[in-house]
Amino acid sequence: MTLDEVKAAFRQLPYARLVEFREGNSPDSFRLLTATHSYHITCRDDYLGCIASSRKPREGETWTRGNDLPDGPADENTLAEIVQAMLGYELSAA
Repeated sequence: MTLDEVKAAFRQLPYARLVEFREGNSPDSFRLLTATHSYHITCRDDYLGCIASSRKPREGETWTRGNDLPDGPADENTLAEIVQAMLGYELSAA
């Protein structure tokens, strides 16, 4: 999968209207922003990965938390694993 194909797949998800798309830190990445988290998605060569970060510190903390989400070959299975992990991350914050 290419970066453009990954972006297109995310834009087709039913809840895509709840997400803000932004450019990433490099030409082979982009970010998805929700009300509570930021997801940095990288797609290069045959690699697809995602890092999740909280947008606000938890109560009593002065830092934001982050977590590696699934990564692997740039294919639809890895993309599905990332989407499922993102949904779980969002639901755990609710």
